[in-house]
Amino acid sequence: MQIKALGLYALLAGAPCLSAAADAAPGANALIHTVVRFSCDAKAVALGLPSGPFTVSYHGVPDKPGIVILPVRGKDVGLPSAVSADGAKYADANLVWWNRGKTAMAYASEATRETGTSNCHQID
Repeated sequence: MQIKALGLYALLAGAPCLSAAADAAPGANALIHTVVRFSCDAKAVALGLPSGPFTVSYHGVPDKPGIVILPVRGKDVGLPSAVSADGAKYADANLVWWNRGKTAMAYASEATRETGTSNCHQID
């Protein structure tokens, strides 16, 4: 899913786009947009993530599943939210992005999670 899907997601949700940095409090139907910088260990490159710091953006409507946009192999890729017992997890058939607080991990699949996980941290 390319970044264009965000516009479609907002259209389907019937929500106005609202930045998390906006002065007004988001309404029940407002699309929340949060941008954060991350840096990951060397394993990230094998997953297609950048070798240096990069921007991650989270998009969603309150109390509904959202998406995360990550730079993968030079393109912005959207991952839909997935079921998670803890933190926020986003996944498609090729990549999982799982974050909690100021840390995240990325891996290709549950089968490679133990050996192919890249550990990432938020840059303040």
